[in-house]
Amino acid sequence: MDTPSTVVELPCGWLDKGKFDTNAQIVPMTGLVRKLLARPDVRKNASRVIDTLLLNCVQSVGPITHVNVGNVGQLFLADRDALTLSIRKASLGQYVNSVVVCGSCDEKIDIRFNLDEVKVLKLKDVKYRMVGATDEVAVPAFDLEDAELGVKATFRYPIGKDQEAVVNILKKNPIEANYKLYLRCLLEWNGEPAERISPTLFDEQSLPVLNFIDKEFMAAQPGPDIRQMANCPLCGADIRMEMETSDFLFPLPARERT
Repeated sequence: MDTPSTVVELPCGWLDKGKFDTNAQIVPMTGLVRKLLARPDVRKNASRVIDTLLLNCVQSVGPITHVNVGNVGQLFLADRDALTLSIRKASLGQYVNSVVVCGSCDEKIDIRFNLDEVKVLKLKDVKYRMVGATDEVAVPAFDLEDAELGVKATFRYPIGKDQEAVVNILKKNPIEANYKLYLRCLLEWNGEPAERISPTLFDEQSLPVLNFIDKEFMAAQPGPDIRQMANCPLCGADIRMEMETSDFLFPLPARERT
């Protein structure tokens, strides 16, 4: 069956010959894709959910016209999230309904998300760092610096392979998952290249340093901002929804006020 495709713009894109190609072509989900996503071995792992979706619904990313496991894993997390939301919207429309349990009054509230209102931050002011044994590869990178804390670090932007490496740790110990993600993306720490950095680097840091890294690492990331704010019509409490992009592919679970 021929399915009409849609061209979408990515927040980062595929780096090709020193330039980012931000165009991607997608098709809506079919019943087969929904069945694949619902498999227990897929659904319990957010990274596999996204991989399965992209392999079946993305026709091209920039110059890549044969989408496979290898290049899907090389996509920036920002682009994986943006593609997921675009495919969801192309498949089922822009609105997503959910039921939220208010943490103040314990009443159930109907919430409706409009995916068209999700802000997507684009990658801009890109700097590059050479990596590899012979400095043969240039990767987009960003700096985090705080003179008072004595921190000057350079990280690359996380990709799908990074998500795959930490996703199983995330539910067991989210702090450990964060540390592993930071280490995978770390290029330089206070003048020392990543290959000379101890694997226990973040275990050894003070809490103010870790709080700084936690906040600024996430703040530096492009992509969709899928935090949702709502207001309880019964008691007036503010409700903040912390979502994963994979949540939008299934009926959204009830969430409590955070």
